[in-house]
Amino acid sequence: MKYTGPASSALLIIAWLTSVTAIAADTGTTRSVTPSTAPARSVPPPAVAPAAGATVNTGATPSAMPSVAAPVVTSPVPAFKQAPLTIPTISAKADYAIAFGSQQEFENTALAWRFRIENKGPGDPAIQKGSGPYGIGSKVATLVISVGSPCPNGTNNWMQVASASLPPLKPGVSTMFPAQPYRMPDGYAGKGCRFKAEIKGPTNDANLANNAMQMITKSALLPDLVIGDAPYQGGPGGGLDVVNAGKAPAEPSKFRFECTSTKPDVSCGTPLEKYKSNVVLDVPVPALNPKQSFSVKKSTPGGIGGPPAGVTWKAYADHTNTVTESSEGNNIRIGGKK
Repeated sequence: MKYTGPASSALLIIAWLTSVTAIAADTGTTRSVTPSTAPARSVPPPAVAPAAGATVNTGATPSAMPSVAAPVVTSPVPAFKQAPLTIPTISAKADYAIAFGSQQEFENTALAWRFRIENKGPGDPAIQKGSGPYGIGSKVATLVISVGSPCPNGTNNWMQVASASLPPLKPGVSTMFPAQPYRMPDGYAGKGCRFKAEIKGPTNDANLANNAMQMITKSALLPDLVIGDAPYQGGPGGGLDVVNAGKAPAEPSKFRFECTSTKPDVSCGTPLEKYKSNVVLDVPVPALNPKQSFSVKKSTPGGIGGPPAGVTWKAYADHTNTVTESSEGNNIRIGGKK
């Protein structure tokens, strides 16, 4: 069939629309056909405050992520310099000082002492630099006692006779040391020797000038051997004794008598001996207590008043000089006439 004219065009349009509607009905969906236009911009939904206690997700949704990855910004790591290992400097030093504490006498021949030890410095000796990192646990200081020679009062040489470890002392603290008085050795008793007490240490002691002191034994504690008179019965020198005029016991010694005679009727020997113009007589003398004497020579014939001219003699107490005495200048006695 062939349609012409306006009416035919209208029918054709109605028929086309009817077919389109029928196709849409088959799918259960109504489609609207609109002319092609520019795509619409998407508008983000308005921000809504989260409810109290709700978890907030701050991450962006994949659709909101930009198509180009954003650059990652990193902070520089700070550089640390390792300080060199150093041992702390200890400026506060200990200052051990010694002073006289007390003195005791034993049997009038020996002395004993105690000493006052004080830390006069601001430092603690237990933390001074020593054998360990700071000397902790090491020996802090030692008290050393020495005797000088020669006796009496000699200081040419010092010989150690005793030592003991001192306790650590905090600043300003003092102690009497040792707990019991130190007694001088018996071998030096009564000889007038000089003793020294000295602190050895602590490490880095601030003042060494106050670390030592000396003690002098009394000369009154020494023996003193002299030549004494025995009852005179004639002969050169008569009778002679060795006497301990001191105040301390004297150890064994030697006596010597020397005689020279130019008189044929005066012998230097004993009455029972033949004539002797020269005599050297050595006699051992035992130990003598104070004021005790020992007869070393008997009188020999020669008449009252002593020997005539031409006879001389000399007597020595402690001839070998083995006894330390309070006076060494009174050991010899001289007599006779030339």
